[in-house]
Amino acid sequence: MGALMRHIVLIALLAWVPSSRAIVYTLRPGQTAKSVESALSPRQVLEDELLVNGERGRLTVALTSLTFEEALAALKPLLAKHPGTAGHRSLMIDVSKDERWVTRYLVLSTGDKAQTVVFQLHMPRTAMELASAPHWPDALPRPPADRLGPVMVLGQRGTSYATFSSSDRVNELSRRYHTSLVNAGWRPLGGRTATGGVYVDQDNHRMVTVSTISTENGSEGAVMLTRFSPWRGE
Repeated sequence: MGALMRHIVLIALLAWVPSSRAIVYTLRPGQTAKSVESALSPRQVLEDELLVNGERGRLTVALTSLTFEEALAALKPLLAKHPGTAGHRSLMIDVSKDERWVTRYLVLSTGDKAQTVVFQLHMPRTAMELASAPHWPDALPRPPADRLGPVMVLGQRGTSYATFSSSDRVNELSRRYHTSLVNAGWRPLGGRTATGGVYVDQDNHRMVTVSTISTENGSEGAVMLTRFSPWRGE
């Protein structure tokens, strides 16, 4: 997974659970509903098995050439049947397949006016309803947070993602997580920022990316762990 896609997925985690300030988009009944795929014609760039809070599903990531505003306009007919929840330049739509399965779409601006990313998460309803993971993975550095959110693991890549929140201000949460990681042997790359950083465990070929944002009640964050192959010099 390239650096751009890692960055996009990390941002998506922060947008996956909308804040209390989110807006719900609906339209009056009677308009023809379309699927997300037919409305946006996205091009798939990644598909993988996904574990959410320990339950198995699938994640698909696709790109569309539409801007976020164009994507939102194209999805309006679908919102009559499946109301969407909007965050900061993101739109989340849940489509119930049956009593057991839910497909969640997250349409997210990448910051590039000519491109929008579409996440599709197909999961058992029980996994989607859990507010946090029953067990935090041992390999994923635990953040110094008040609440730990859902944990997602990409099965074929050994990549883990998780969200968390804290009553601390964003710079304090980032500082405390930085100290915890360094004390555990992680080496920061490029220095720490006020909202996160990148850390490497060279001996075990692991990298952690941390990103945090400010909220009305403190801060929220996401952490992503990836594994890499060791470099073999001559």
